[in-house]
Amino acid sequence: MFDWRDFFPVDALAPLIGGLLLWFGVNYLVLAPNVIGPRLAEKYYTPACLASVEAGRTALAEKFAAADAAWLERADKTRRELQQQYSGGGGILGGILGMYGAEGQRFIQKHGDTLSQWSSGPVNQAINQGLGQARAEYDAARRTEIAELRRNQRYTDAAGFCGCNVAAGMSDKLDLALFTSTVRLYKPAGIADLEAGRVFDQCGTVPVV
Repeated sequence: MFDWRDFFPVDALAPLIGGLLLWFGVNYLVLAPNVIGPRLAEKYYTPACLASVEAGRTALAEKFAAADAAWLERADKTRRELQQQYSGGGGILGGILGMYGAEGQRFIQKHGDTLSQWSSGPVNQAINQGLGQARAEYDAARRTEIAELRRNQRYTDAAGFCGCNVAAGMSDKLDLALFTSTVRLYKPAGIADLEAGRVFDQCGTVPVV
């Protein structure tokens, strides 16, 4: 008569099974949540998260700096072009006096510097006002962009965010116990997500600003 115990010797395997269950129980109750899990977080997952946040902040700061430099370069070029167009050689007034022939030319030669000052003053004032308004609009757009980045942030500091994100990735106690009891041969989804750089919804967006 067929006896399944001939192929699956329970009595012989019972100590092994019992030992594995005991090992898993110790991991579930003590080692995973209190020893191995915190150690993994401290050594691997939290430093990786902090480095990722810092890299994001650096990249954003470089992006803003490049945009500011490009705006200032355009503004300076615009200023020079406008000043050259409207303030050179006595400006518009000088052009009008030039229509009066030799008398007008002699007048310009004698009073050209004064004419340039008269014409360049209002022109420079208008240019400064225009560029000032453009800068104000640029700064307002930057503030709006920063506000949008901060809108979904739950944490303003990297440590708080990373503490939340790592805890979220390691929140499943059963998965964490399986991870530690198998000496990391079994990798649960939460741990895999942490290693892939996932941001968990409950922690908000990365605090790059």
